[in-house]
Amino acid sequence: MTRLVGHYAWVLAAYFLACLMASAAFVGFALASLTPQNANLNSLLSEYAVLVFDTAQVFLAAGVIPMLAIIIVAETLSIQSILFYALAGTMVALAAALGMSYVDPASYEAPTRYGTITAGAAGLMAGLVYWLVAGRNAGVTIRRRTYSYRRAED
Repeated sequence: MTRLVGHYAWVLAAYFLACLMASAAFVGFALASLTPQNANLNSLLSEYAVLVFDTAQVFLAAGVIPMLAIIIVAETLSIQSILFYALAGTMVALAAALGMSYVDPASYEAPTRYGTITAGAAGLMAGLVYWLVAGRNAGVTIRRRTYSYRRAED
């Protein structure tokens, strides 16, 4: 039982780390798209950590329900494929990015191609980080619970 609780605590920590890495990638891609004419890069780079943690909070809130469903399915079916987690992270990030663009219909702006690609790449990064930390061991705790029956002594 302790091993099972520890495994799911590790899964939760992996999800937090994946969101943090995805936000670092997202903010990095967004900063890379800026040119010196558009913004003062020195001030943006000094606030990089603040931007990363703020974006990580948004990623945690926007993707928790779909990723929870994906993690439960993956743990139950013991899916350890890196491709599964990469595609799942990408799809959840794209759905969250497109869904968040419709939050306020009065200020709706169509998502840009670069913004969609950036969200997809950040989701891909999150899926890969999650697989690296916890996904490659998905279902191991469930499979280890084998029962051995001893023959009754006659």
